[in-house]
Amino acid sequence: MIADTHGNILEPAFVWSCFRVCSRSRNRFARVSPRSRGYGTLRRLQENDKENSDNFFFRFSNAKEVVTSEDERRRLWAEILSMEKYLDRLVQLERFAEAAEVRDEIRGLRNRDLWAILDAELKCAVREERYLDAARIRDELKLVPPPPGVDAESASTDELPPINPSPASECVSEGIRVAAQSFLLEEESSPPDNTFVFGYKVRKQDTP
Repeated sequence: MIADTHGNILEPAFVWSCFRVCSRSRNRFARVSPRSRGYGTLRRLQENDKENSDNFFFRFSNAKEVVTSEDERRRLWAEILSMEKYLDRLVQLERFAEAAEVRDEIRGLRNRDLWAILDAELKCAVREERYLDAARIRDELKLVPPPPGVDAESASTDELPPINPSPASECVSEGIRVAAQSFLLEEESSPPDNTFVFGYKVRKQDTP
């Protein structure tokens, strides 16, 4: 049984995955640069290849926020699920500025889970047609337990800020009434990629 510095029991698959990556890359890194949210980037320099590649083990070995125990992961994914529900409601109500902030919070939460980061890296590698990297990440992902099941009660949105539908924006300035209404462009948006494109209808009218 292995525990981290906080006394949390580590999943065997998590430990084995980190061990494999550390052993494979211990002689291949050159320099480290800081990264947001406490993570770093392990850059490997190779002959005839000027591109740097990320190594997930360095990020996790350096980040205190990454959760490892089953209980911590269950609480984390319950929070992620509730925030995703909250995001959907904000988008439906066209509260786009708030939706963008919640989207960023969700990304930060997902960056605390090993499986979520590897899953994101795998999708990125496939999208960029880096198939060798994709195969490596796929094998590493198999060693990490998927997100624990979260029931509906654990993912409640009751503690999140209330959302009250608001009418279209309207104001009067210098004798001119301006009303604006936004709408989602579904064909140009891609919800799985957190990409939302919106259009606006604006009406101006002289006031008496």
